Amino acid sequence: MLSAENGSMSIMAFVPRDHQIWRERVFEQRTLQAIANKHGISRERVRQIVETVAMPVVIRNIHWTRGTGNCLRNENLTKMFLAEFVEYARTNDLRRIPNLGKVRLQEIKTKLGKHGFELPDGY
Repeated sequence: MLSAENGSMSIMAFVPRDHQIWRERVFEQRTLQAIANKHGISRERVRQIVETVAMPVVIRNIHWTRGTGNCLRNENLTKMFLAEFVEYARTNDLRRIPNLGKVRLQEIKTKLGKHGFELPDGY
């Protein structure tokens, strides 16, 4: 997705549009009309997308390696939805979780990517 201002890639470039719309509605609390105008779709279509994407995956339902699962479980992060986890990662440094090194962080990035999410820059 290219931004109209300067033609560069946006941060949400690799997040599927439906997840981006869901995130804008749920986390950013944007109105249906504002989202519809931004994406060039109707308000009713935004409502349908939000209702269908509203079945988010919980962290504990992803098949993690034992070490990564233990790290997430010890920090009480396994009950979060993926979108909540990404928001958590924006405000907290995941690298401070004990025993969560580069390999486990890469596993988290990979599994989030398979579900249409990405960690913020800096990881």
